[in-house]
Amino acid sequence: MLTFVTIPKGVLTNRLSGPVTESPSHGWLAAWSPRAKGTAAVVGIASLLAGLIVGCAGAPARPTPSPSKYAVAATVEVQASGLVACYPGTKLSAPPPPCFGIPLSNVSPTQLAIAYHLPDGTSGTAPLHLIGTWARSSLRLTEPPKATVAVDGRPRPPTGTGTAPANDVANRERMMMDQDLLRAKGIWVLESGFSGAGSYAVVAVDDGSATAYLRSHYAVDTVLSWLRPTSD
Repeated sequence: MLTFVTIPKGVLTNRLSGPVTESPSHGWLAAWSPRAKGTAAVVGIASLLAGLIVGCAGAPARPTPSPSKYAVAATVEVQASGLVACYPGTKLSAPPPPCFGIPLSNVSPTQLAIAYHLPDGTSGTAPLHLIGTWARSSLRLTEPPKATVAVDGRPRPPTGTGTAPANDVANRERMMMDQDLLRAKGIWVLESGFSGAGSYAVVAVDDGSATAYLRSHYAVDTVLSWLRPTSD
């Protein structure tokens, strides 16, 4: 960043004239001709600005903060649309359909140990520990998937004994119909409902913006995140 210095008007426009004399107190020039004065001022200003530029250029750059990392334990399916981390509890029929969840990126099916196959050609894994950054439309893995014992459960909202307001169902239906709009904003809604303590929604990642948007547009009381922050 350049710093601009304002030079007082008198430095460049004062018209001192006369012979060059030596100051008794400082042994320096007490007066000079207009041409000598102007040359000295210009040289001095140029030197000052050059020093400021060099000083700014030599200052260390601020490090760019690394994207936040998130983790989850889930099965992974190789579907026609790509790799999907399966949100638990979405397989309710037999034979089960392909799972519902969030897309994965920066990982290849060849890195996965396949544990099951579905009639439609979908294949899936045993539970895997996944770590990556949220890229608004996928979990971008930063480490190879690792085998783990069990999948993470679904986040549970607070419970209570209240009853859903009259417009609760309408708000949630509208939220489900707006999935494309929400995903364009990086908000992937995986589950919604009413817990007795209020309406809730489970999203892939809540960085604060999801809570603000869902509350203001769909009157959601509680927003929960499936992926959990990690420092790994």
